[in-house]
Amino acid sequence: MSNKTHRNAQTLGERSESIVDWLQLHTREVVIGAVVVVVLVGGGWMYKRSAASTASRAEAAYFQARGAAASGNAPLAHAELEKVITRFGGTTAAVQSAMLQAQLYYDEGNYAEGMKALESASGRRVAADQRAAITGLEATGLVGQAKYKEAAERYLGAANAAPFALDKAQFKSEAAQAYTLAGDTAKALELWTELAADETSPMAAEARVRLGELEAASAKG
Repeated sequence: MSNKTHRNAQTLGERSESIVDWLQLHTREVVIGAVVVVVLVGGGWMYKRSAASTASRAEAAYFQARGAAASGNAPLAHAELEKVITRFGGTTAAVQSAMLQAQLYYDEGNYAEGMKALESASGRRVAADQRAAITGLEATGLVGQAKYKEAAERYLGAANAAPFALDKAQFKSEAAQAYTLAGDTAKALELWTELAADETSPMAAEARVRLGELEAASAKG
């Protein structure tokens, strides 16, 4: 063995002894560090599993409530939906339940209570399409209370939040109708003109009809 090889082997041996010595001196710290890593990894897995289980139970409860609503049993539907909202707050099912709860109240003519039901959903971090739908439902509640200008502005907010072109166009058409009810013909004409100009939009045909109606009404006036 050459001197260089001997020195390399000696150095490697010294390093190995140094590592062993360090581990012996810091055994407690090494064990604690390993335990912490295991706990963090295990805790993350348990959290994900728990969240998935909660979401699954929330979804099942929501579909049960929706079944009650579909059967026409409004009192039972309201009660079941309220359970989902209170027990599973923060889940997608809870947001959907709040929206369905609001729609049921609207169908009963109770718009104020419907908008109150939406408060539990509007304060949550939700997907863009859900945010748009919630805002749109709030606007519907305002229309039901004859607050047309506020409703129109809320519909435009829904259009801005909507991720899809079809939904944007639908909300803008709702806003135009609300502005018409509010007596703001200029705003309504502006929105219908914008919608009519987009030939690719499924709302274009209706927009042209509405424009014709508004222009005819203006001519008579």
